[in-house]
Amino acid sequence: MKHNNPSQRITNNFLNLQKMRNIITTVILLSISLFSYGQIKELNNAYNNYSNGYLDRAKAAIDKAILNDITKNEAKTWMYRGNIYLRLADANDNPKSQDKEYKNLCSNCAEIAFEAYLKAFELDPNVEVAFQIAKPEQGLEYCATFLANDAIRLYEKQKYEEASAMAEKAYKASKSDFVIYIAGITAEMAQKTDLAKTRFTEFVRKKSKMNIVPYVHLANIYKMENDTTRALNVFKTTETLFLSGDTINVDYAVAYSIVLSWAGKSEEATGVMNKALEKDPTNHTLLNNYGSELIKEKRYEEAETYFKRALSLKPNDPITTYNLGNCYYNSFVEKRQSLDKIEDNALYEQEREKSQELLKQAQPYLEDAHKMDPKDRNTLFMLRLVYAELGLNSELEIIKQKILDLDTKQ
Repeated sequence: MKHNNPSQRITNNFLNLQKMRNIITTVILLSISLFSYGQIKELNNAYNNYSNGYLDRAKAAIDKAILNDITKNEAKTWMYRGNIYLRLADANDNPKSQDKEYKNLCSNCAEIAFEAYLKAFELDPNVEVAFQIAKPEQGLEYCATFLANDAIRLYEKQKYEEASAMAEKAYKASKSDFVIYIAGITAEMAQKTDLAKTRFTEFVRKKSKMNIVPYVHLANIYKMENDTTRALNVFKTTETLFLSGDTINVDYAVAYSIVLSWAGKSEEATGVMNKALEKDPTNHTLLNNYGSELIKEKRYEEAETYFKRALSLKPNDPITTYNLGNCYYNSFVEKRQSLDKIEDNALYEQEREKSQELLKQAQPYLEDAHKMDPKDRNTLFMLRLVYAELGLNSELEIIKQKILDLDTKQ
């Protein structure tokens, strides 16, 4: 009978144990490897489908990748997500997009892309991927335009609070003139006056010639706050941008003149207008627009002068003709309201006759404007008021019928 060597038996058992441990370790390592592969599989799918233009599959894959414990902490995961959703945003916004078949896969694509690029930058400011948009800051710059367009759409729907919030995301992504402009306008409409001032001020300091609206709006905000100095400075510091050289910005000249008039600087206001007219003396629009603004300021005699100059340049213009008639009528209304304060009967009658003369002055211009544009409702309504005040009953009935006919056709 053969006996086993005890030491040999111990050695064999040890070797068997080692083999078992090696097998277990291999299994564990293989499991980890397979688990990791499963985690990065969706990221690879996102990359490949994006590269091949299958955005629906790329979107589905990246949406899973950001939930995985490993890939969600990788900056490149969020770069892929940003790039995928940015192309989807383009598919939604751009009629010429090569990806238009994937339109409407998401409603807030630009926002998702924006948040993804921010996350990528947070995880690794130096991350770079093998795409045309390789870095987070590049992606954010592209996002800004889409976000600003989303803000405009919300603005058009009169959702001003949401529009302002969206515009601020665009501003965080880019400080372009267009974005600053949209951020200021939406903030103003959302009644965020301080924010609007901040954005408009930034635009003005850049001395951008893209649009004069921020200049005018900033001055008007200061005007409402009775801050004469700052309202004037908006224009004084930028006058050379719009009132020098060979071209004149009509709206800028008008707005500047109005603020000067409001500040009690009538001579300077006239100077700005004359400077503009010296460069462009036959600018009918400049004369007409300034006259309209003067009516708002109840400066009727000055408005009359500019409208007559405009008519001398363009005698058959229905808008200027109507404006002059409207100027006389508004002057009549103001004078009539002042009659109540007159106690002396003789003076009262004298001033009443003067007010009636203003109506008579308005009448022929409004009638001419009506002949030039028979369907203009403003002219018809103004004539109805004038005829009623003057007691011209037959003319009044004719105008009433014309208004009725116009309403019936609509």
